[in-house]
Amino acid sequence: MKLILPNKSNSKILHYGSYYIQLALAFISLMLLFRVGEIFIYKTSHDLPTSTFDLLLSMWKMDLVFCLRYLPILYFLFVVISLASFKVAKWTYNGFMLLFFILELVFIFYYKSSLVLLGADLFSYSLGDIIQTVGSSGSIFAIVVLAIIIVSLFSMWYLWSIPRKIKLNLKPAIQVVLCFALLSIGHITQFKSQESAFEKEIVTNKTIHFVDAAHNYFSTKEVETDIYADSYLINTISSKMGKRLTYLQNTDFPFLHKSVEEDVLSPFFKTDSISPNIVFILVEGLGRAFSGEDAYLKSFTPFLDSLSQQGLYWKNTLSNTGRTFGVLPSILGALPFAENGYLDLGAKMPQQLSLLNLLKPNGYRTSFYYGGNASFDQMDLFLQQNNIDFIFDESSFDKRYKKLPSSSNFSWGYGDRELYAHYFETKEKIEPKPSLDIILTLTSHSPFQLNDHSKYLKLFEDHLNNLALSEASKDKYRIYADQYATILYADASLKWFISEYEKRDVFRNTIFIITGDHRLPEIPMRNKIDRYHVPLIIYSPMLKKTSTISSVSSHFDIAPSLYNFLANRYQYGKPSMNSWLGYGLDTLQNYRNLHVIPLMQTKADLLDIVVGTYHLNYVNLYQMDQHLDETPIENESIKLEVQAIFEAFKRRNNQVSKLKSMIPDSILRTYSMPQ
Repeated sequence: MKLILPNKSNSKILHYGSYYIQLALAFISLMLLFRVGEIFIYKTSHDLPTSTFDLLLSMWKMDLVFCLRYLPILYFLFVVISLASFKVAKWTYNGFMLLFFILELVFIFYYKSSLVLLGADLFSYSLGDIIQTVGSSGSIFAIVVLAIIIVSLFSMWYLWSIPRKIKLNLKPAIQVVLCFALLSIGHITQFKSQESAFEKEIVTNKTIHFVDAAHNYFSTKEVETDIYADSYLINTISSKMGKRLTYLQNTDFPFLHKSVEEDVLSPFFKTDSISPNIVFILVEGLGRAFSGEDAYLKSFTPFLDSLSQQGLYWKNTLSNTGRTFGVLPSILGALPFAENGYLDLGAKMPQQLSLLNLLKPNGYRTSFYYGGNASFDQMDLFLQQNNIDFIFDESSFDKRYKKLPSSSNFSWGYGDRELYAHYFETKEKIEPKPSLDIILTLTSHSPFQLNDHSKYLKLFEDHLNNLALSEASKDKYRIYADQYATILYADASLKWFISEYEKRDVFRNTIFIITGDHRLPEIPMRNKIDRYHVPLIIYSPMLKKTSTISSVSSHFDIAPSLYNFLANRYQYGKPSMNSWLGYGLDTLQNYRNLHVIPLMQTKADLLDIVVGTYHLNYVNLYQMDQHLDETPIENESIKLEVQAIFEAFKRRNNQVSKLKSMIPDSILRTYSMPQ
């Protein structure tokens, strides 16, 4: 069928409106067809949470609602432009539609490999960081480029030829009424949410998500001041909240408060007059979903599980960010996020108190060990500002060490075993002193490849057999064999590290603090809080008793509790005020949460806060149980209360990028050793 061309009796508006509807129908049909391809792309590497038909139905519903909302608006814009130049309107529309599908393909492949919806966090990384991340994708990048070429050619043919096969001749008045009717239907249509976080993200249109996130990012970021926000705690939650910081309302230092005096760790440790060595081991991607005896995905960290029984083990710890950019500021200084993560401030990071600069005046040597480039996320600038003594990254490894397998001539750096070996080698050359060492691993990170990969794939298969799973269940695990293999490798490497450390005299006077920087997202998550749910273990021969703790704490709570313990036990100076966001670790064995815990998923997504057992994610409220599983709830009074607490935090957080210091200079000079 041919397009009905306008004749002398037809108005221009009639022709332009009819042609737009033909274009819109072509776009909708291609959009729905694209969703079929998206499902099959996911099926190549993931175990889908429900049937293909159910997912497609949900996808189509979501896309149709989008089209009903926005295509009628574009109708009027298309007709207006056409009155000036029909050719410009037609090519502009088709160009934007083609761009939409190209972006959709890129975002689909990004989600397929990372299981993270790409949003405004793209704008928060430097060009160097983006190139490094893209380089790690290797052959996937080449596949995406080839797919873009193929899809572009097909979409161009489709968008330019299919409209001509659609026959329409609606009068202008009918067109306008139809557009307004569709617009109204689109805005009153409610989309039923899915059961799991994974399912919700699959059905989300990836381009629409990115555009919405980018719009929010570039729109005004000022949080409207609510003079009542700080005192909004009504009895519903506040009566159950035992650990809240009272800020001093100093506009120059928005997070300044009286220091917490509580020392919860001393009762667990033997008395010793010698300052202990502190070793932080921050394991990339280590999540509770696959670590611990009650892990819902089963445990793939047998050594860490055994170690947890010999130390203090917090089952329900939350990382404060969903990516690595937040782990150092959160753990070492309990620092806020600023606009795009504290590290993103670079040279403009406000001066702060941290374990690094507080322990140096007390005789500590401080070191950071990382198998990659320490400039990634500007970690090196943060460490240097805190006057660290040594930074050992990939540039300090000699040729005896072998990097992780390269992809397109790119490798993230050195594996965990090489990193631990390098640690021991360098420690022997450093003057013996009480030390604070931070080790950040990177192996359990995309693209999840090892130098002895086949060995750990075999260990993965052996581990599956030990779990006594059905063959159908094993097949679901095998979809993520590379991810699980690197987790087993990280666990085995940690076992080697601890066993080697135990051979040294300093072991008897060392405290190990082991946690994940966040839960890796490449294995599907069951809910929103899952991304932040990590184990925390304090292990030391100095312990006089062990404990498994179900109460909730976060990375923000580590520095306050550790420094209070050291200051009380070894008579270190304690500032009367600080700006740490954590109150301290909760050591109650039973499940509870007395903390307010803000969470930043990516550098541009500050959408989550946990208050007591309630988790607010954007506009959705959940209640967490003792396993940190979540149930959606409808309670407007609690929701308003949590939102008010969150707004109060964000208002303070937005001031951080304008500060020169988080605390008064007098405190910095007295208690720390700033650069």
